[in-house]
Amino acid sequence: LGVAPVLLALWSSISFCSPKLQPGGTAQHVVGTAPSSWSRSSRSSRPMSLLALPTTQEDDISAASRETDAAVVLLLHPGTGSPGFAEVPHMGSALTATSPGWAESAEQLVKRVTWDLGNEAVEFRSMSVKELCQADSSVRFEFILGVDLVEEPPQECAAAMQQILSRTPSRMFITSSKARTTCSFWSSKTSLSGVGDEELSNPGFMGLQAALGGYQEAAKMRNDVVDLWHRRTAEEAVYAILVLIDSAVTGLPAMEAQRPVPTSETIGRAIDRCQDAFRNCFTQPRCLQSLACLSQCGLADQSCSYRCIVSYQSQAF
Repeated sequence: LGVAPVLLALWSSISFCSPKLQPGGTAQHVVGTAPSSWSRSSRSSRPMSLLALPTTQEDDISAASRETDAAVVLLLHPGTGSPGFAEVPHMGSALTATSPGWAESAEQLVKRVTWDLGNEAVEFRSMSVKELCQADSSVRFEFILGVDLVEEPPQECAAAMQQILSRTPSRMFITSSKARTTCSFWSSKTSLSGVGDEELSNPGFMGLQAALGGYQEAAKMRNDVVDLWHRRTAEEAVYAILVLIDSAVTGLPAMEAQRPVPTSETIGRAIDRCQDAFRNCFTQPRCLQSLACLSQCGLADQSCSYRCIVSYQSQAF
Protein backbone atom coordinates (compact mmCIF):
# COMPACT_ATOMS: atom_id res chain seq x y z
CA LEU A 1 0.00 0.00 0.00
CA GLY A 2 1.53 3.30 -1.09
CA VAL A 3 1.83 6.02 1.53
CA ALA A 4 0.97 8.96 -0.78
CA PRO A 5 -2.56 7.89 -1.76
CA VAL A 6 -3.27 6.89 1.85
CA LEU A 7 -2.24 10.34 3.13
CA LEU A 8 -4.30 12.04 0.43
CA ALA A 9 -7.29 9.91 1.31
CA LEU A 10 -6.91 10.72 4.98
CA TRP A 11 -6.61 14.41 4.21
CA SER A 12 -9.69 14.40 2.00
CA SER A 13 -11.64 12.44 4.61
CA ILE A 14 -10.98 15.22 7.11
CA SER A 15 -12.63 17.70 4.73
CA PHE A 16 -15.48 15.32 3.85
CA CYS A 17 -18.92 16.93 3.83
CA SER A 18 -22.21 16.52 2.02
CA PRO A 19 -23.16 18.66 -0.99
CA LYS A 20 -24.69 21.98 0.01
CA LEU A 21 -25.48 24.97 -2.14
CA GLN A 22 -25.16 28.57 -1.11
CA PRO A 23 -26.41 31.59 -3.08
CA GLY A 24 -23.70 32.65 -5.48
CA GLY A 25 -21.54 29.76 -4.31
CA THR A 26 -20.98 26.22 -5.48
CA ALA A 27 -21.89 22.74 -4.40
CA GLN A 28 -19.81 21.91 -1.36
CA HIS A 29 -17.90 19.01 -2.83
CA VAL A 30 -14.24 18.25 -2.32
CA VAL A 31 -11.96 18.51 -5.33
CA GLY A 32 -8.61 16.84 -5.03
CA THR A 33 -6.46 18.90 -7.37
CA ALA A 34 -5.67 22.53 -7.81
CA PRO A 35 -7.33 24.41 -10.68
CA SER A 36 -5.56 24.31 -13.97
CA SER A 37 -4.98 27.09 -16.45
CA TRP A 38 -4.53 24.71 -19.37
CA SER A 39 -7.13 26.37 -21.54
CA ARG A 40 -8.53 29.35 -19.70
CA SER A 41 -8.85 32.18 -22.16
CA SER A 42 -8.20 35.87 -21.78
CA ARG A 43 -11.56 37.51 -22.29
CA SER A 44 -9.98 40.95 -22.51
CA SER A 45 -8.26 39.95 -25.75
CA ARG A 46 -11.26 38.09 -27.16
CA PRO A 47 -14.54 39.90 -26.40
CA MET A 48 -17.59 37.74 -26.92
CA SER A 49 -20.00 38.57 -29.75
CA LEU A 50 -23.68 39.21 -29.12
CA LEU A 51 -25.62 35.96 -28.95
CA ALA A 52 -28.41 35.64 -31.47
CA LEU A 53 -30.80 33.06 -30.04
CA PRO A 54 -34.09 31.71 -31.38
CA THR A 55 -37.07 33.95 -30.58
CA THR A 56 -38.30 31.38 -28.06
CA GLN A 57 -35.28 32.14 -25.91
CA GLU A 58 -34.62 35.81 -26.67
CA ASP A 59 -37.36 37.04 -24.35
CA ASP A 60 -35.53 35.49 -21.39
CA ILE A 61 -32.33 37.43 -21.99
CA SER A 62 -32.05 40.82 -20.34
CA ALA A 63 -30.58 43.82 -22.09
CA ALA A 64 -27.68 43.74 -19.66
CA SER A 65 -26.75 40.18 -20.59
CA ARG A 66 -26.77 41.06 -24.29
CA GLU A 67 -24.16 43.77 -23.78
CA THR A 68 -21.83 41.85 -21.49
CA ASP A 69 -18.46 40.52 -22.63
CA ALA A 70 -18.72 37.54 -20.29
CA ALA A 71 -17.56 34.18 -21.54
CA VAL A 72 -20.54 32.16 -22.78
CA VAL A 73 -20.64 28.42 -22.08
CA LEU A 74 -23.25 26.43 -23.98
CA LEU A 75 -24.89 23.17 -23.00
CA LEU A 76 -25.88 21.61 -26.33
CA HIS A 77 -28.48 18.85 -26.07
CA PRO A 78 -30.53 16.77 -28.55
CA GLY A 79 -33.88 18.35 -27.65
CA THR A 80 -35.52 14.94 -27.50
CA GLY A 81 -35.37 12.14 -24.98
CA SER A 82 -34.21 12.64 -21.39
CA PRO A 83 -30.81 12.96 -19.71
CA GLY A 84 -29.56 9.98 -17.74
CA PHE A 85 -30.37 11.48 -14.35
CA ALA A 86 -34.01 12.10 -15.37
CA GLU A 87 -34.48 8.42 -16.18
CA VAL A 88 -33.54 7.28 -12.68
CA PRO A 89 -36.78 6.46 -10.80
CA HIS A 90 -37.62 8.92 -8.02
CA MET A 91 -40.64 10.11 -6.09
CA GLY A 92 -41.60 12.72 -8.69
CA SER A 93 -41.54 10.29 -11.61
CA ALA A 94 -43.46 7.73 -9.56
CA LEU A 95 -46.25 10.23 -8.90
CA THR A 96 -46.50 11.60 -12.43
CA ALA A 97 -45.44 8.44 -14.33
CA THR A 98 -43.24 10.70 -16.49
CA SER A 99 -39.69 12.01 -16.46
CA PRO A 100 -38.61 15.49 -17.60
CA GLY A 101 -37.28 15.69 -21.14
CA TRP A 102 -34.05 17.30 -22.23
CA ALA A 103 -35.53 20.77 -22.81
CA GLU A 104 -36.97 21.00 -19.30
CA SER A 105 -33.93 19.41 -17.67
CA ALA A 106 -31.54 21.75 -19.50
CA GLU A 107 -33.56 24.78 -18.41
CA GLN A 108 -33.33 23.71 -14.78
CA LEU A 109 -29.59 23.04 -15.08
CA VAL A 110 -29.07 26.55 -16.44
CA LYS A 111 -30.94 28.05 -13.49
CA ARG A 112 -28.99 26.00 -10.96
CA VAL A 113 -25.58 26.71 -12.49
CA THR A 114 -26.35 30.42 -12.99
CA TRP A 115 -27.36 30.67 -9.34
CA ASP A 116 -24.10 29.00 -8.27
CA LEU A 117 -22.02 31.27 -10.51
CA GLY A 118 -23.36 34.38 -8.80
CA ASN A 119 -21.56 37.46 -10.13
CA GLU A 120 -18.86 35.61 -12.05
CA ALA A 121 -18.24 36.88 -15.60
CA VAL A 122 -19.59 33.69 -17.15
CA GLU A 123 -22.93 33.07 -18.80
CA PHE A 124 -24.22 29.53 -18.97
CA ARG A 125 -26.88 28.77 -21.57
CA SER A 126 -28.54 25.75 -23.12
CA MET A 127 -29.79 25.09 -26.64
CA SER A 128 -30.95 22.08 -28.58
CA VAL A 129 -29.26 21.18 -31.85
CA LYS A 130 -32.32 22.46 -33.72
CA GLU A 131 -32.22 25.81 -31.89
CA LEU A 132 -28.52 26.22 -32.60
CA CYS A 133 -29.19 25.52 -36.27
CA GLN A 134 -31.70 28.40 -36.27
CA ALA A 135 -29.35 30.81 -34.48
CA ASP A 136 -27.50 33.60 -36.24
CA SER A 137 -24.43 32.31 -38.05
CA SER A 138 -22.21 34.76 -36.15
CA VAL A 139 -23.02 33.24 -32.76
CA ARG A 140 -19.93 32.54 -30.66
CA PHE A 141 -19.22 30.59 -27.50
CA GLU A 142 -16.19 30.14 -25.30
CA PHE A 143 -16.98 26.48 -24.59
CA ILE A 144 -19.57 24.06 -25.96
CA LEU A 145 -20.46 21.01 -23.90
CA GLY A 146 -22.54 18.61 -25.97
CA VAL A 147 -24.39 15.89 -24.08
CA ASP A 148 -26.22 12.87 -25.54
CA LEU A 149 -25.74 13.90 -29.17
CA VAL A 150 -26.20 10.44 -30.63
CA GLU A 151 -27.26 11.62 -34.10
CA GLU A 152 -25.70 13.93 -36.68
CA PRO A 153 -27.15 17.43 -37.10
CA PRO A 154 -29.72 17.94 -39.88
CA GLN A 155 -28.08 17.95 -43.29
CA GLU A 156 -29.34 21.45 -44.06
CA CYS A 157 -27.44 22.98 -41.14
CA ALA A 158 -24.33 20.79 -41.08
CA ALA A 159 -22.20 23.48 -42.73
CA ALA A 160 -23.42 26.23 -40.38
CA MET A 161 -22.85 23.96 -37.40
CA GLN A 162 -19.32 23.30 -38.57
CA GLN A 163 -18.65 27.05 -38.71
CA ILE A 164 -20.01 27.60 -35.19
CA LEU A 165 -17.89 24.77 -33.81
CA SER A 166 -14.77 25.98 -35.58
CA ARG A 167 -15.14 29.39 -33.92
CA THR A 168 -15.49 27.85 -30.46
CA PRO A 169 -12.07 27.51 -28.73
CA SER A 170 -12.99 24.50 -26.59
CA ARG A 171 -15.51 21.75 -27.34
CA MET A 172 -16.36 18.51 -25.58
CA PHE A 173 -19.04 15.93 -26.36
CA ILE A 174 -20.07 13.29 -23.82
CA THR A 175 -23.07 11.23 -22.76
CA SER A 176 -25.18 11.41 -19.61
CA SER A 177 -25.02 7.66 -19.03
CA LYS A 178 -22.61 4.87 -19.82
CA ALA A 179 -25.15 3.08 -22.02
CA ARG A 180 -25.14 5.85 -24.64
CA THR A 181 -22.62 6.61 -27.37
CA THR A 182 -21.82 9.99 -28.87
CA CYS A 183 -22.18 10.19 -32.66
CA SER A 184 -18.83 10.25 -34.45
CA PHE A 185 -19.72 13.58 -36.09
CA TRP A 186 -19.71 15.23 -32.67
CA SER A 187 -16.95 13.27 -30.94
CA SER A 188 -14.59 14.12 -33.79
CA LYS A 189 -15.19 17.81 -33.05
CA THR A 190 -13.88 17.55 -29.47
CA SER A 191 -10.98 19.89 -28.83
CA LEU A 192 -9.38 20.76 -25.50
CA SER A 193 -6.06 22.57 -25.83
CA GLY A 194 -5.98 21.28 -29.40
CA VAL A 195 -6.27 17.65 -28.27
CA GLY A 196 -8.98 15.41 -29.71
CA ASP A 197 -11.42 12.98 -28.13
CA GLU A 198 -9.37 9.83 -28.76
CA GLU A 199 -6.30 11.13 -26.95
CA LEU A 200 -8.31 12.65 -24.10
CA SER A 201 -10.27 9.46 -23.46
CA ASN A 202 -7.14 7.28 -23.57
CA PRO A 203 -4.45 9.05 -21.54
CA GLY A 204 -2.34 5.90 -21.29
CA PHE A 205 -1.15 3.84 -18.34
CA MET A 206 -1.21 5.99 -15.18
CA GLY A 207 -1.84 8.98 -17.47
CA LEU A 208 1.72 8.72 -18.81
CA GLN A 209 0.80 9.40 -22.44
CA ALA A 210 -1.19 12.51 -21.47
CA ALA A 211 1.62 13.72 -19.21
CA LEU A 212 4.20 13.33 -21.97
CA GLY A 213 1.87 15.01 -24.46
CA GLY A 214 1.24 17.96 -22.18
CA TYR A 215 -2.52 17.49 -21.87
CA GLN A 216 -2.74 15.69 -18.53
CA GLU A 217 -4.95 18.38 -16.93
CA ALA A 218 -7.31 18.45 -19.91
CA ALA A 219 -7.65 14.66 -19.86
CA LYS A 220 -8.30 14.68 -16.11
CA MET A 221 -10.95 17.37 -16.44
CA ARG A 222 -12.73 15.40 -19.15
CA ASN A 223 -12.58 12.23 -17.06
CA ASP A 224 -13.97 14.05 -14.00
CA VAL A 225 -16.83 15.61 -15.96
CA VAL A 226 -17.77 12.31 -17.60
CA ASP A 227 -17.60 10.48 -14.27
CA LEU A 228 -19.88 13.04 -12.62
CA TRP A 229 -22.48 12.91 -15.42
CA HIS A 230 -22.48 9.11 -15.39
CA ARG A 231 -23.51 9.06 -11.73
CA ARG A 232 -26.91 10.11 -13.06
CA THR A 233 -27.99 12.68 -10.49
CA ALA A 234 -28.95 16.29 -11.20
CA GLU A 235 -26.64 17.50 -8.42
CA GLU A 236 -23.62 15.75 -9.94
CA ALA A 237 -24.51 17.16 -13.39
CA VAL A 238 -24.53 20.69 -11.94
CA TYR A 239 -21.22 20.06 -10.22
CA ALA A 240 -19.74 18.65 -13.45
CA ILE A 241 -20.55 21.90 -15.24
CA LEU A 242 -18.98 23.96 -12.45
CA VAL A 243 -15.84 21.78 -12.59
CA LEU A 244 -15.68 22.38 -16.36
CA ILE A 245 -16.08 26.15 -16.04
CA ASP A 246 -13.56 26.36 -13.20
CA SER A 247 -10.97 24.31 -15.08
CA ALA A 248 -11.43 25.39 -18.70
CA VAL A 249 -13.01 28.85 -18.75
CA THR A 250 -12.26 30.89 -15.64
CA GLY A 251 -11.34 30.08 -12.07
CA LEU A 252 -14.24 30.22 -9.64
CA PRO A 253 -13.18 31.59 -6.23
CA ALA A 254 -15.85 29.58 -4.42
CA MET A 255 -14.49 26.36 -5.94
CA GLU A 256 -10.93 27.32 -5.04
CA ALA A 257 -11.88 28.19 -1.46
CA GLN A 258 -13.32 24.75 -0.76
CA ARG A 259 -10.62 22.75 -2.52
CA PRO A 260 -8.10 21.13 -0.16
CA VAL A 261 -4.65 21.00 -1.72
CA PRO A 262 -2.41 18.71 0.37
CA THR A 263 1.27 19.64 0.27
CA SER A 264 4.31 18.14 1.97
CA GLU A 265 4.15 21.02 4.45
CA THR A 266 0.47 20.62 5.38
CA ILE A 267 0.70 16.82 5.54
CA GLY A 268 3.84 17.09 7.68
CA ARG A 269 2.09 19.52 10.01
CA ALA A 270 -0.93 17.22 10.30
CA ILE A 271 1.28 14.24 11.15
CA ASP A 272 3.24 16.29 13.67
CA ARG A 273 0.11 17.51 15.46
CA CYS A 274 -1.81 14.23 15.26
CA GLN A 275 0.95 11.68 15.81
CA ASP A 276 -1.11 9.37 18.01
CA ALA A 277 -4.01 9.34 15.53
CA PHE A 278 -1.72 8.55 12.59
CA ARG A 279 0.17 5.90 14.55
CA ASN A 280 -3.05 4.18 15.59
CA CYS A 281 -4.38 4.15 12.06
CA PHE A 282 -1.19 2.96 10.38
CA THR A 283 -0.87 0.05 12.83
CA GLN A 284 -4.43 -1.21 12.38
CA PRO A 285 -5.32 -3.04 9.13
CA ARG A 286 -8.98 -2.02 9.27
CA CYS A 287 -8.12 1.69 9.41
CA LEU A 288 -5.70 1.26 6.50
CA GLN A 289 -8.45 -0.50 4.56
CA SER A 290 -10.64 2.59 5.03
CA LEU A 291 -7.94 4.85 3.63
CA ALA A 292 -7.17 2.50 0.74
CA CYS A 293 -10.86 2.37 -0.13
CA LEU A 294 -11.21 6.17 -0.01
CA SER A 295 -8.18 6.64 -2.26
CA GLN A 296 -10.06 4.78 -5.04
CA CYS A 297 -13.17 6.98 -4.91
CA GLY A 298 -13.77 9.31 -7.82
CA LEU A 299 -14.05 13.08 -7.70
CA ALA A 300 -16.45 14.19 -4.96
CA ASP A 301 -18.02 10.73 -4.92
CA GLN A 302 -19.99 11.02 -1.70
CA SER A 303 -21.60 7.59 -2.10
CA CYS A 304 -18.24 5.86 -2.51
CA SER A 305 -16.76 7.72 0.47
CA TYR A 306 -19.72 6.87 2.67
CA ARG A 307 -19.54 3.21 1.61
CA CYS A 308 -15.85 3.04 2.52
CA ILE A 309 -16.40 4.64 5.91
CA VAL A 310 -19.30 2.35 6.79
CA SER A 311 -17.61 -0.80 5.46
CA TYR A 312 -14.34 -0.35 7.38
CA GLN A 313 -15.36 1.88 10.25
CA SER A 314 -13.14 1.66 13.31
CA GLN A 315 -12.35 3.79 16.32
CA ALA A 316 -8.86 4.44 15.01
CA PHE A 317 -10.26 5.81 11.73
